[in-house]
Amino acid sequence: MSSLLELLGRGLSSSLLELILPGSGPLSREQAQLLEKEAKGKPGPTANKLRLAIHRVQIGKEDKARELLQEILDEEPGHADVHLAWAALEISAGELEEGWERLQQVRGRHAEDARVLYSFGYLCERQDRREGALQYYQQAAASRPYLRGAWERQAAICVVQGDYEGAVGHYQQLQKLHPEDVTIYFFLGLMHLHLGQYGEAIAMFERGLTIEPDNFELHDDQVEALAKVGRYTEAIERMQEIIAEQGEFADSYVRLADMYSKTGNDAATVRNYEKALELHPGYLEAAVKLGTQHLRMKRYYEAASNFNRSVEINDQLITAYVGLGMAQRLNRQEEAGSDTLELAAALEPNSNLLFAEMSRLQLKIALRQKGSHDMAGMVKPGAEGSQELDELLDIQIERHRQALEENPSQADLHYRYGMLLRGRGETEEAIKHLHQAVEINPSYIKARIKLGLALREMNRTEEGIEHLEQALELKPESAELHYKLGLMYCDKMQFALAVEQLELMLPEHPANGDIHANLGLALQNMGLIDRAGASWRAVCELEPESPLAFQAQRCFSTLKPVQ
Repeated sequence: MSSLLELLGRGLSSSLLELILPGSGPLSREQAQLLEKEAKGKPGPTANKLRLAIHRVQIGKEDKARELLQEILDEEPGHADVHLAWAALEISAGELEEGWERLQQVRGRHAEDARVLYSFGYLCERQDRREGALQYYQQAAASRPYLRGAWERQAAICVVQGDYEGAVGHYQQLQKLHPEDVTIYFFLGLMHLHLGQYGEAIAMFERGLTIEPDNFELHDDQVEALAKVGRYTEAIERMQEIIAEQGEFADSYVRLADMYSKTGNDAATVRNYEKALELHPGYLEAAVKLGTQHLRMKRYYEAASNFNRSVEINDQLITAYVGLGMAQRLNRQEEAGSDTLELAAALEPNSNLLFAEMSRLQLKIALRQKGSHDMAGMVKPGAEGSQELDELLDIQIERHRQALEENPSQADLHYRYGMLLRGRGETEEAIKHLHQAVEINPSYIKARIKLGLALREMNRTEEGIEHLEQALELKPESAELHYKLGLMYCDKMQFALAVEQLELMLPEHPANGDIHANLGLALQNMGLIDRAGASWRAVCELEPESPLAFQAQRCFSTLKPVQ
């Protein structure tokens, strides 16, 4: 969503291991098996052992990881990366004093190592020593300017402390390092808006929206001519030459995928759409087309996943246009501001339609997994095509309605039900549920934005503008609360204990059953839980006995981890 709440979570969403040891992302099953086999045989390279230890941490085998780290240290007592990995493991496990002592040992030999300095900063944050954290992050950034997390965490602390000027300075550094990242411009726009610097806010929002690949297309007359007459093989060859000559651009790969789809080459089509999204994760057209390709090939899960991803991308664009429109209004550019808000409103149906499609596909998958007999009992005989889709959507809407009767305190349920109603054109009823969502959770940014746009559509303009203004604000108490929640979430054991304590304190409270859902929503607002994945899991859980719901429950266990 690129709201200021999400800014508070930047740098916390990745594990400390991944931040201080780049390239330590998840291993494939085959890679892990190979390293495990190597570890049992002859002693392999230290780098491989370290990589395996990190993998064990990532899959929850922390004791096995510690054994392997100790094995490396027995052979190489001064190995800095191993000590850093162990310190990161201790910090993540809430063993803060042990982590501090280990970092001190490493610092004695590597005083200027940016990773050590960053780890000290992260540890200070976990101990709520913000000034100390800022000092260490500053030193880490000075030592290694491209260490993104150091700039992001400094900015987060500045925002919580109300120092928006300082936060802007840190994100301006990030802008220089990552000029292609549109979310940086959107964050800068929101912060300039908060500071009353409306001209600067307009410039940042416009810059971010301008570099979206959806706003331009790479054309080549020869490619177009060949494609027009159906000579796709030659057009593909020419497009590949263009990529070799001009470099890799996301829209080039989308054009290439489009032509592969015409030839029936499914694997190449998917590969090139995925390449476009790798180059530009916010490329809406690529995400929608990838979902459509999966749908065409009846890969319903993959289709739904990409449509869900598309909703998040579209919502980010809506937020940016709303930010731009409000900045223009405050800058006394009333007509331009009104036009920009109309652009935001024009984008909103995309989210409603894509979410409806994802909901239909989820039900289609669940019914297929349960067997054709169950499907026959829910969808009328002979229903096909658009009729079947309408009936599937009717079922999902009814499920959301029933779920709300049982869980009236879940803001996200109200929001999703409102989206489905908006897709059906039932705007007044949708407004009621969007109102309810923001009453339950005033920090539910996208619900408030959708509410503001819906109210404007119903000619309740002043009320709509008020909600849009609130969506872009970040009150100090809300910033503090979300910041502390994010830090607590980094310690899974502490977080689980806190949730259990809250449940014990409120055993008879009617909203007690919704603690997990509403905490999850707060973490989604900060970007600490994948929003697209959480939305998919939430829809799956409307049918608790389905195989998909079982998978969803396992995935969502991050809110109440088993230690």
